[in-house]
Amino acid sequence: MDDDGIIWWPPKRIHTLREETRRDPSPQCCNFEIENEAGSYLIFADFLDWCYAYAICCNDGPNRGKVALVGLNPDRFVAKSFETFVRLAAVGSNRLHSPVGDYFLDLV
Repeated sequence: MDDDGIIWWPPKRIHTLREETRRDPSPQCCNFEIENEAGSYLIFADFLDWCYAYAICCNDGPNRGKVALVGLNPDRFVAKSFETFVRLAAVGSNRLHSPVGDYFLDLV
């Protein structure tokens, strides 16, 4: 765990969003853009022992490389790339925990 509560997963623990959560999507709790591709998102870190987690999109679609915060209602994008995510984590940015992650203009 880093100083800001993010737990970086070792390679053997990394799974797809679908494998890790096995959740039942509902309109109240998920972002269907993420949920429809849950098998393409790899969870690589979580916050304070799975309060919520971070997953990177690994498919060839328009969200490739974006990092999503999953496990809050609704799931949302917080970084346009893994590199951006790491930079934000290194400075302890509150953006990685933001309830308005999808609305940052630099995600598009």
